[in-house]
Amino acid sequence: MVFQDYAIFPHLTVAENVAFGLKARRMNTSEIARRVAESLATVRLDGFGERLPGALSGGQQQRVGLARAMAIRPRLLLMDEPLSNLDARLRIELREDIRDIQQRLGITTIYVTHDQEEALAVSDRICVMHAGRIEQNATPFELYRTPATRFAASFVGEMNFVPGDGDAHERAIRPEHVGLGVQPDAILLDGVVRKATFLGREAQLLIDTPAGPLLRRDSRPTAATLATQGQSVTVALPHAHIVRFDAAGRRLP
Repeated sequence: MVFQDYAIFPHLTVAENVAFGLKARRMNTSEIARRVAESLATVRLDGFGERLPGALSGGQQQRVGLARAMAIRPRLLLMDEPLSNLDARLRIELREDIRDIQQRLGITTIYVTHDQEEALAVSDRICVMHAGRIEQNATPFELYRTPATRFAASFVGEMNFVPGDGDAHERAIRPEHVGLGVQPDAILLDGVVRKATFLGREAQLLIDTPAGPLLRRDSRPTAATLATQGQSVTVALPHAHIVRFDAAGRRLP
């Protein structure tokens, strides 16, 4: 198991921490040394074996925890929010390392996280849970594109929800599928841009409409597609990208 708060022994060196489970299994000294060196190399901590945990950064300490868990060659690896105590840049770096290591070693891993992007980045399958119940168990692509319930849709990624027109069915659409201007086979709404945010590689618009505020994300903004605060626009919600939920929050065909 890899813990959220590192849980490595402060009075033991890095090598002694990694060797802890191996010694408990009464392995011989040479095999322990070999596995410790192998595990530290896997997490890119070669040469750190004689250091104490206090001399390491948070990311390095979590790598020690990962190396300790892998050294015993488990059939199942459990990770309890292992990156939550790290800063944003380090989380991205280490989650990629964890994914690479898991794929290379082929260890079945159960990874608990509240970070949606992290879950999408490291998982082969994601199980979304709410109030002790499974909302959906699917691949990251399936979960994002075809959420089974309203909760799953709202929890993974951003989603616009639009009240049904004359029925109890609620409609939903991802921000990247919200268009501007008149489009065929789409719900058209008049809107006014409340907020426009340019982020370099993408732009976001928050648009007030009769159906409520809608978020639009443009992954390839150009001068022609940029809008400004207060501008009147026509919002297009293509039917092909709309998902519907019944009154109980279940996705409809």
